[in-house]
Amino acid sequence: MVRLLIIFVAFFFGMQTYAADCGRFAVVKQPVKWKKQGKKKYKKATKNKQICQGDAVKTGPNGRVKIVMDDKNEINVSPNSELIIESYKDGKKAVLNVLNGKVRSDVNNKYNNSQSSHFRVKTKSAVAGVRGTQFLTSFNARTNQIRVTTFEGKVEVGQMNGGSFISKVTVNPG
Repeated sequence: MVRLLIIFVAFFFGMQTYAADCGRFAVVKQPVKWKKQGKKKYKKATKNKQICQGDAVKTGPNGRVKIVMDDKNEINVSPNSELIIESYKDGKKAVLNVLNGKVRSDVNNKYNNSQSSHFRVKTKSAVAGVRGTQFLTSFNARTNQIRVTTFEGKVEVGQMNGGSFISKVTVNPG
């Protein structure tokens, strides 16, 4: 009986740790498609569907989606956007890859923007790192142009060299 209880507890807490790396579609306004990591085909996104690190989201001309991660951080993907949740681990390390379009992040956790604790939104041309804030990142894949708007807190924007920012600027609210 004790062994069964230990197996149950280990299984339950193992699942809880894994779930912290995921989120759910809280709001879906079609058209929105998503695909699991390693899959080739996109599927229609539906409310409450789980999304985890490595998964991708595409929104159509009028599509919008709000993702609430298990650590309560929120990711809002605007129309005509494409996003990959490149990594999302233990509420300590998050990297979102905006391939095109706009993504608003409401980051409730405090990150120190280091190798061990960071929330970063990257594009082909720059990376934004935050400590706990609300901000919007947009990337135009045709022009390779990034825009960052900070609503609350501070966001550091620059290029990455290993784990460090180079040529960084701080984007304050407004």
